[in-house]
Amino acid sequence: MRKLLVLALTALPTLADAAPPRDWLATSEILGYPLHERLTLEVDGDKVTGRLGDEKLEGTTQDGAIRFVAKSEDGSTVEVTGTLGAAGLDSRAVRTDADDPAHPLESAFSARPLPTRPPGPPRRHEFAPTTYHRRFSGETSPVLTLWPGDSVHTTTVDAGGADEKGPATTGASAAIWTSTRRSRVPPSTCPCPSRGRCCMPATDTPCRATAS
Repeated sequence: MRKLLVLALTALPTLADAAPPRDWLATSEILGYPLHERLTLEVDGDKVTGRLGDEKLEGTTQDGAIRFVAKSEDGSTVEVTGTLGAAGLDSRAVRTDADDPAHPLESAFSARPLPTRPPGPPRRHEFAPTTYHRRFSGETSPVLTLWPGDSVHTTTVDAGGADEKGPATTGASAAIWTSTRRSRVPPSTCPCPSRGRCCMPATDTPCRATAS
């Protein structure tokens, strides 16, 4: 007796088809600078609830499209409209200040699922930096994902711009040379920057910036 084998091929569900993750990292641009916020989504059918930062949100989702509004206690709102795809949420956000509702601010808005915590006890991370930065900024990409209890073993540069192996030559540890004393001063400790230069006094007294 012949047997007929039938194979049913189904497409793998995308992020838009399945229930979206609960925890996200949302990023929007405000006046040219990135703003990172934690986004929490709870989906029940086509109803969406959750939080954007500290503000509660409500909205709807259908066929991969999503819309929600986060509202603060003073009445300011953030309205997000976009689509859920395999890579996450890509949309636009309209921020309306309660004190200036006539001038809403529209910007790009994206969100990516946060990684899930790996099983097991807290971990010790060994991190060897290769680039140093002059400032703390949301524009700097993160290098590690840490969970409560984790620890990090790493190195940094000293006030002279040198790492544990000696003078560093990359990133913010590169020296600024003055036009007078040719003394090396790391940008992060420059006492009186003037047009990209540092003046170094002959004594330990604070220096005064001079035009260059």
